[in-house]
Amino acid sequence: MFILMQWEHENNWLKNVESQVMDGTSGKSGAAGCGVLGSQCKPLNDMSCEDQWDKYGQDTIIGKNSYWIFQAAKGVHAKFNELKRQLTDETLISSLRIGQMVKDFDGSENDAGNVLGWLAAASSMGNAVGGLVPGAGNGFAAGFGILGGIFSGLASQSEDEIDQSTISAALADVFESATKKIEDTLRIVMGGGTEDEYNSLPAPKWDTFQSKITKFFNGGWFLLDDDAAAVKVAISSISNNIKTKVENDVMKAAKLHLVADKRDGFGSREDCGYSTGRQWMSLKDGEEYCFYIMRNNPNNNRIKDWVEAGEDIYGKMADYGLGDREKYYRAVLDCAFSDADDIDVGNLAWGEIPQCYFNLPAVFIEKDNNVGCGDPFSDPDCAYVKATPI
Repeated sequence: MFILMQWEHENNWLKNVESQVMDGTSGKSGAAGCGVLGSQCKPLNDMSCEDQWDKYGQDTIIGKNSYWIFQAAKGVHAKFNELKRQLTDETLISSLRIGQMVKDFDGSENDAGNVLGWLAAASSMGNAVGGLVPGAGNGFAAGFGILGGIFSGLASQSEDEIDQSTISAALADVFESATKKIEDTLRIVMGGGTEDEYNSLPAPKWDTFQSKITKFFNGGWFLLDDDAAAVKVAISSISNNIKTKVENDVMKAAKLHLVADKRDGFGSREDCGYSTGRQWMSLKDGEEYCFYIMRNNPNNNRIKDWVEAGEDIYGKMADYGLGDREKYYRAVLDCAFSDADDIDVGNLAWGEIPQCYFNLPAVFIEKDNNVGCGDPFSDPDCAYVKATPI
């Protein structure tokens, strides 16, 4: 209400609230630094709730409610400072264990793909593949919604600005770009933006508020007391979700595929069995297949050019966050059936895996009857297979 009624509207709204409550700040606004990372944010000079109530809370609505307005503003400032610290902490990259992942899957990190969209997608996924760390309950949804909205703007950046040599290098650049986005968002939300910038602010959930700044604050995440813990939970959960994306891309580079087996001996749930990694699932229109992971090792004689992954691969998948294989397989198939080949950051929904976040190749395999057998150079089992994209 105050933002809509005061003459500058969003511009300088926090300092204007402070000035109205105090009936003028005499040029010494404690809120002046709230829009800048690394500065002090002390509206009403950090007056306690009791003191503020006694001095300013008796007469006007804004005087009665302003304490919590200032607390939310201080919460944004503190959490964004902590976000910058954690995003620029070099341990964030090392915690993804990318180098070890490459060794474990015999893959590569040389194709960074659309890494610009990963941060926004990972922020929106929540616990869709088990990414949330302990402590990240429903109350954190607003925080993830805000971060997802902030980071979605990164996807529109030119990839020329990002080091594409490796996934690790690209992520480091993306995290650095994210801190600049956080700095800009803090300035805007504290009343230092333009009309277009105010309209670009993310809203954590649907509401009927008219001001984009009011929408930004809706949800309560900024009022959580422990700023470091709240941000750590959010960043750790986002990091866990990014780790699964890196894992997917390393597996893809290692020529691992999700396969639906059409061969004889795999045509029923019983035939499929319950070996680690095998999953009897429906595909479409009532079709059901035995799904599992295979590695494609192209070679001239085609002997064992498709080999089922061993238990060690599934164990590593679980180690890095993809232990819920049915969810992962489903997400891979959703991508296979879509027209997309990469993440659509324009259509993110809280708690859902973004389409093509997991884009491991998915194929049908069946016996290849066009390959001759019986000569000394052939596979003695004549176990040639052919693969066609799902």
